Amino acid sequence: MYIFKYIKDFIMYFYYIFVILLFIGLINFIYFEEILYILLKPLINILKKNNINYIDIEKTYLIFTNLTEVLIIYIKVYIIITFIIIIPCSIFQFYSFFNNGLYFYETKKLNYIFFLLLILFLTNNFITYFLFIPLTYSFFLSFEQVAINNLFNIYFEGKINDYLILFCNFFINFSLCLFLPFFIYFLNYFNIITVTFLIKNRKIFYFLFLILILIFSPPDFFIFIFLIFFYLFFYEFSIYLLCIIKHC
Repeated sequence: MYIFKYIKDFIMYFYYIFVILLFIGLINFIYFEEILYILLKPLINILKKNNINYIDIEKTYLIFTNLTEVLIIYIKVYIIITFIIIIPCSIFQFYSFFNNGLYFYETKKLNYIFFLLLILFLTNNFITYFLFIPLTYSFFLSFEQVAINNLFNIYFEGKINDYLILFCNFFINFSLCLFLPFFIYFLNYFNIITVTFLIKNRKIFYFLFLILILIFSPPDFFIFIFLIFFYLFFYEFSIYLLCIIKHC
């Protein structure tokens, strides 16, 4: 029966994902220093810029205070890289699985969704890494007092573990914010939700955003306010965008 063939193919796709996870782990082990430097690059650039008035500090650095922390850093770097790589791979695997059993007009819609999601994912990574995260770090590190003319210095000496947690949280939250307008557009395109529904249920969506931020953000009040502003902005922007498209 065809159903068993589909089940077998579906299981094979999970085997492919498992092989990809092993490959990512191998690459992470071999090129750990290079990958970690890429993740640290936005912060290093800002720290070098802020340390321009320092006389006794020639090299930017981060610290760790626990003997087992380096092993945890290996694991966290693996999780971050896996999150970035496995999403487009999973999208392609599910696309390949469902594409064989659809009609022609359904295949055209699936191709449109697949390529748009892939472009959005790459664009989201680019904007988050090169724009949102550097701007966020620059804002918080702007309170650092490093000028020679100050009465005293307030110097940032960050832990690499805390930085990776913050990077992961920012990356997830900013990604969700950027995907929110397009996700709402797709739901409206397939008549799952309407503009009226989004407007009437604002309070429910705001509450869901609060839960997401509490799950994927550090316990910091200012970062919480910072992120909720982005969620609410992109949600209202989604409603405004749909109103323009629907001429409402």
